[in-house]
Amino acid sequence: MEAFSSAGFTKADFTRMTEESKLMFRKGSQHLLKLCQGCDIRFLIVSGGISELIQHSLRMLERHNLDQGEQSHDFTSVGILSNEFEYSNDSASTVSGYREPLIHSGNKQEVIYDHSGVDLRKNVIVMGDIVEDSQMVRDANHETVLRVGFLNRQVQEESD
Repeated sequence: MEAFSSAGFTKADFTRMTEESKLMFRKGSQHLLKLCQGCDIRFLIVSGGISELIQHSLRMLERHNLDQGEQSHDFTSVGILSNEFEYSNDSASTVSGYREPLIHSGNKQEVIYDHSGVDLRKNVIVMGDIVEDSQMVRDANHETVLRVGFLNRQVQEESD
């Protein structure tokens, strides 16, 4: 985050980075987001990544629906709790710093409950691709916690 802050990136740079990247949502993510939206189920992405990149990726997913002739889905209701930059007031909106605390795999629980003001429901589903993600909610705060872990394809292929 410090490197991004000192490099002079702008909001437009993050849009370009997302559009040029080969990163993709995990298979089935789009269907899950649509299903949650249709059933009025709140969806919150908690990530140690960069909020701007996640936001732009969701917008690209929306555009992909339109390009495929599918019904438009507005994923702006998806909550994002991730690392955010602060911007200067110049016309380019240059990165001038970042908000603290930085979110990483080891402090997601603390950030969710002690810093974010997010009000989670009594039943939650936690999904993640690293073991630490399974501990991002406090069991005592919820009636039901369902944890889903993903095995990354690269790890699976290496073990074959």
